[in-house]
Amino acid sequence: MPKVKPEYFYQKKDFILDAALNICKRKPLHQITMKDIIRESGISQGGIYRYYKNVDEILVEVMNKCCPTTDYKKIIDEILTGKTTSAEALKNLFDLLANYLNDNATTLGKFHFELTEMIAYEPDRINNVSAQNRHIDNIQYLMNQLYNVIRNGISAGEFQPVLLLNDILCFIATSIDGIVLNGILHKCYGMPEKEYGFDILNLMNTTFESVICLLSPHKKH
Repeated sequence: MPKVKPEYFYQKKDFILDAALNICKRKPLHQITMKDIIRESGISQGGIYRYYKNVDEILVEVMNKCCPTTDYKKIIDEILTGKTTSAEALKNLFDLLANYLNDNATTLGKFHFELTEMIAYEPDRINNVSAQNRHIDNIQYLMNQLYNVIRNGISAGEFQPVLLLNDILCFIATSIDGIVLNGILHKCYGMPEKEYGFDILNLMNTTFESVICLLSPHKKH
């Protein structure tokens, strides 16, 4: 490959990513191929492989490009090191997650939803798109810390759960998955709004309040 200036190299990569993003708006992730990106960008097959080894490498960079530049891990760590009760830390983490999901539903939310579909069709690809994916990393880190707050709160006696811990954690995960799914279907795919309305922020707060009732049924928050 001829030596090129770094500016040209990164401009070319951005051009390819912009072309791939346009395709992502029209097709689900598992259907996107290198041929699609070659056609959309107008770059030859040989040319595009100078910059990316495969389509999954491009998809990861597209998702990272759409990912907020905010250092969410730092914010999460600040919540955890602050002088708050376990319930207050839990509330702050739920609020952070709610705002993150609400702000990114039409971009990263859509990608995350379609990654689930990709796993169903081609489970071997998930490692390719999970590696170096900042969105997945942010969500996993937040959820792990949220679960740790609950475990530590139980150990410290701040929480007295009325159900088994695993059942509560499963309830949290499935509730959040349901909120994300319905939010994405509504915002990205035009699913009609339900008669009772749909608000990610309100639903996440309802989930938090439900979790608090399961963890501390006799306390008022």
